[in-house]
Amino acid sequence: MNSLELCRTWLKHKVYFLDTETTGLDEKAELVEIAVINCEG
Repeated sequence: MNSLELCRTWLKHKVYFLDTETTGLDEKAELVEIAVINCEG
């Protein structure tokens, strides 16, 4: 199964995507944004 077929299989289900934004990668980094969205927007 190629990547496109795999994605189409996943999107047939109720999938949610999580996105986070931070100020960096070190121990002083802070979480500044969290987004969750499903395939319907």
